Amino acid sequence: MKRQTRKSAPKKLRTPTKPSRKPIRKIARRPAVKKTRNPLISSKIDLVHDPATEPHPAPAQEAGPSVSYEYQLPNRYHENRAVLLVRDPWWIFAYWEVTPERESEVCEAIRREGLTRDKSVLRIYDITGRDMGSPNGHFDIELHSFVDNWCVDVGVPDREWVCEVGIRTWEGRFFALVRSNAVRTPRFGISDVIDEEWMLPEEIALRLYGYSAGLSGRGGSEEVRDLVERSLKTFLSAGASSRSETPSPERGDRPPAEVR
Repeated sequence: MKRQTRKSAPKKLRTPTKPSRKPIRKIARRPAVKKTRNPLISSKIDLVHDPATEPHPAPAQEAGPSVSYEYQLPNRYHENRAVLLVRDPWWIFAYWEVTPERESEVCEAIRREGLTRDKSVLRIYDITGRDMGSPNGHFDIELHSFVDNWCVDVGVPDREWVCEVGIRTWEGRFFALVRSNAVRTPRFGISDVIDEEWMLPEEIALRLYGYSAGLSGRGGSEEVRDLVERSLKTFLSAGASSRSETPSPERGDRPPAEVR
């Protein structure tokens, strides 16, 4: 008896299906967060230097001439000018400039009059209560070459002064090169402007100064006044220039003033 074999039905091939196109959802990215180092950690890390990353020092350059940008005051301003300043009750200070053209002009005037040039002088006029046409008196200071300033010991406080720089001839004539402004030295002692609320007689003020100087019970106001004047002269005259100053009347070697 034959065995009947069951034939299997042929398998159907599955045709591939097209994928369905579904919209793709975009995922929003989070903003990038900048990472910062801990300042304590970074300061410690920065302390470690890598020699390979260190910059090399620049090669040394040869030192050239230094350039100075400081402003230098000129020695001359090319102006014919004289200025008189007050330093204290007994001293005045004069400085001046005379151009070569002005000096040549005056020297030519001296030659035209048949006179002979002698020396350059600084003439000091006392014009207290007067004008330059009729001064109270004057005295001369002989000048050396290249001198353009002088400290003058007038010796008398509370006076008005004017100076001239000029040329003196052998015949005694004087030709001015430049003339200064007029100044008045301050008076010595307590001001005569008295405030009634704080009024103090001068005699009492001098006695108080005498007490501080150890003169209590000795001498009068005149002795104290002399002490004050000597002390103040010594203090104020200590800074006078010995290079260009007139003799002090305290030394008694100042030439007498010429009155003309």
